[in-house]
Amino acid sequence: MAGVKDGIWKRGNNWYSSVKVNGRRRVKSFGRDHKAAELALAEILKHRAVANATNDWSGLAEFTKPKTRKTFAEVAEDYLAERASLKYSTLRGYREVLTNYLLPAFGKMKVSDITDG
Repeated sequence: MAGVKDGIWKRGNNWYSSVKVNGRRRVKSFGRDHKAAELALAEILKHRAVANATNDWSGLAEFTKPKTRKTFAEVAEDYLAERASLKYSTLRGYREVLTNYLLPAFGKMKVSDITDG
């Protein structure tokens, strides 16, 4: 990311936006959605221009807030919710693996603290 100014870029298959707000560089990933990265960047730059003119940074609160660190259980819940359209038997199998093996070992841990070692 060295040398990246406000804008979007692609690394591998993922698109990222980068904007400097209140002296801090903020980077956000948009996965494979190039259009979403472009739209988000335009929106952020618009809010930043208004904030610079009015000194009201509330329009950028969502973008500038620190990331929350989720537990494995929270991420697992999100994962299952995103796959609600799968067959019942598939979801049941996923839940069984989570309940019997993964959640007892990792459920309360922050995802960022889980390593392969």
